[in-house]
Amino acid sequence: MQAVKKSSVKQTLVYTWYLYPLIGIFLALLWLWAFPTFHQPTAHQLLNVFFASEVYDSSFLKDLSKEYDRESLRQIDYSYSLRDAPGFTNKIQIAVNASDILILDELTLKDFEKSIDTFFVEINDSIKTNYLRDSYSYYDKEGKDYAILFKEKETDHYLRKYMDFDESQNYYLVLSVASKNLGSVYDENNAHYDNALTFINYLMKEGA
Repeated sequence: MQAVKKSSVKQTLVYTWYLYPLIGIFLALLWLWAFPTFHQPTAHQLLNVFFASEVYDSSFLKDLSKEYDRESLRQIDYSYSLRDAPGFTNKIQIAVNASDILILDELTLKDFEKSIDTFFVEINDSIKTNYLRDSYSYYDKEGKDYAILFKEKETDHYLRKYMDFDESQNYYLVLSVASKNLGSVYDENNAHYDNALTFINYLMKEGA
């Protein structure tokens, strides 16, 4: 009986040997797919920043994020486009919907002025008190602040060695209403996820 079982096992191995390397390959491919998938940052662990300027060295973003807990902020992505670059209109429309923070020149910001509250978060007293560590100048629309003065025209700035600015314009920092990292600004249940707000000080280079 035992001999019959051994013979059956051998016959099975003879006819099905090719399945074992295939199973091994399948498991390897499954691991290669699963590892990056499960280790991708969530929307709350990822910040997207857009610059209406040419960025030729993004190393400052890594430097600015070093103070963050790795699990709180795992990745910072960025995009940029010059105002006079081809396709800028389409790029800025995409950026407004895909970014958490945008650094815009004043002319570009004025393009959104008529419906500014549709696209950008009001920098209200709660944000100023709970998140901003310094006093800033703001872009005002009908008595409400929607942007923080990021760089005044014709003044020095720590990011000048990383990107080009149009020195004839002021630049402003705005928060996109599409951001998933606005804490309790739009959702009390989202209070813990406020990276877009806490990162303002680091990007402004104040209190970091």
